[in-house]
Amino acid sequence: MSRVMDQGDMRPMADNEKAMEDLKLILTEREAEYAMADFVLDTSHRKVLDCSLELARRCEEFLQTGGQPDADA
Repeated sequence: MSRVMDQGDMRPMADNEKAMEDLKLILTEREAEYAMADFVLDTSHRKVLDCSLELARRCEEFLQTGGQPDADA
């Protein structure tokens, strides 16, 4: 939510006191799926281009290793 609000998007919270509770519930429900990721790309305080280049590099490494996750990630 902080990331969304830092971008100036207040819609999820606009006039909705229950919004933060709902967001926490949604994230809790998705936790198991998120934990299955081979790596996490932290986009916080980063430029889109930098994130895109890192994602492309990670995908290339993943494909070159035959789909095995990078142990150093």
